[in-house]
Amino acid sequence: MVYLSGVGDISPRDFVNILGKPTPERSKKREVRPMIGIPSPRDVPDFITTMRYFCEAPRLWAKYYTELFAYQHIRDFFLKETDYTHLVIVPDDLIITPNAFLLLKKDLEEEERDYPVLAAVANAKYGDDRVTCRDTLGGAFISNEQLDNIRQDQGGHPIIRVRHEGFAMPFIRRDIVERLPFGVMYSTAVDHYFSICCYKEKIPIHVDTRARVLHLCEQPPQGNFEYFKVGREKPYMRFES
Repeated sequence: MVYLSGVGDISPRDFVNILGKPTPERSKKREVRPMIGIPSPRDVPDFITTMRYFCEAPRLWAKYYTELFAYQHIRDFFLKETDYTHLVIVPDDLIITPNAFLLLKKDLEEEERDYPVLAAVANAKYGDDRVTCRDTLGGAFISNEQLDNIRQDQGGHPIIRVRHEGFAMPFIRRDIVERLPFGVMYSTAVDHYFSICCYKEKIPIHVDTRARVLHLCEQPPQGNFEYFKVGREKPYMRFES
């Protein structure tokens, strides 16, 4: 029995009924524990400043490695650290915000559907408001208007399915990281290879069209090439919690 002031002795069952049971929404909430992986061949000042104050999740930097080795080292570290549920890829020419990050995290926690890969939307290049995500594996960048047409065709929900997202801060579920090694094929970059593998393995990729990140690709004056340190500095890994 439990004594409750003003009520007296009551059974544990009545005690729960008085206080109220957890709501269905609360009980369905998933646990999402992301780790950010940062492949960083450069020292881009705007990105370094952004991440210095970004404290929404632990961060693993792969500094000054060639592209493929950076992703492989990040994946190996993540697979050993089993406390994390999602690997979030943030290349060092991508400016992210806490709001966009937390929106994707909330989607994964609260949406009815459990998305294997969920990303934000990034612009194609610096000063180019076309977007990197599209409903094809190849082809040109698409406009925001075309992106909205895809959203309308899929029922108007802000979260839409695409075939390629371009590593715009994707939250990749642990079982997908275990299943798909990072790689390259012919002239494709790691992000394109990942999209091709997802397509072949029938793993859906989604983006939340409300979550936006800034791609600094080809930022003036030299497209960030002046910050490139691969082959000039010793590569290393750094974990920040």
